[in-house]
Amino acid sequence: MDDRSSGTRPWTVSRLWLWWVVATAAGTVLAFAAFVALFSMIGEPAHPAVPLIMAGFGLATGLFQQRVLRRALGEARCWPQATGVGLGVGAALAGAAGLGDTPGLVAQIAPGAVAGAAGGAVIGTLQWVVLTTQVCDARWWVVASVAGWATGAAVSDGVAYYAGGLDLVISPVVAASVTGIAVAALLRSQNSDANAPRIGGSGCRHSASSRPVSSPAPHSGPDTQSHGRRRGHLPGARGSPAARSAESHEPGRDPDGAVVGP
Repeated sequence: MDDRSSGTRPWTVSRLWLWWVVATAAGTVLAFAAFVALFSMIGEPAHPAVPLIMAGFGLATGLFQQRVLRRALGEARCWPQATGVGLGVGAALAGAAGLGDTPGLVAQIAPGAVAGAAGGAVIGTLQWVVLTTQVCDARWWVVASVAGWATGAAVSDGVAYYAGGLDLVISPVVAASVTGIAVAALLRSQNSDANAPRIGGSGCRHSASSRPVSSPAPHSGPDTQSHGRRRGHLPGARGSPAARSAESHEPGRDPDGAVVGP
């Protein structure tokens, strides 16, 4: 929806970053509350269920993030699914590698950052596929996702060392504070290319500076006419089409210009 047509305030870089973090926090807190209520009834889940839990966190967070992306970039189809699958697969890979299970504060933070980076790579790749349908300049999104989730995992593991359970809420919010910068950069890129032509049917656009420069078309102005005079193509000049036509019809000349007669 266009902010100008809807009468709402236009998105700025700082406003977009703030709403991105708030949306992520809202989705994470809602998912956390739902899982706490569920686990209070069925008991604590087994370790193999952790990837499914993280996928649920990603799905809820992605739904709230999708609302921000729709207003900022126009569309973000399959963003919740990409976020949920990416977070679930990342948690499964980290669990299979045994990352994040080392005792000790420093030993807990370092493997946690590695696990977050691995998960961020998976999440960022799937989200990047979604972003490429709307913007071309999304190549740094995977890097931002890796940095965000590595930072989020390190901070959350440090907090969880003293207060267990809060890492599920802190990690996505800290990650969003980093990836929000990338989202704001995408918005700025989208606005700068708003008047550029689209490439085919995709959301990619060429900026004005990247458009091919075509050579000026020839014109038939005074310069062209004077050029024709210099070359001897003035009407009536010898050698011009009009002169040759007149000579071919003169008495005593054949069509080739030769003199004939008695």
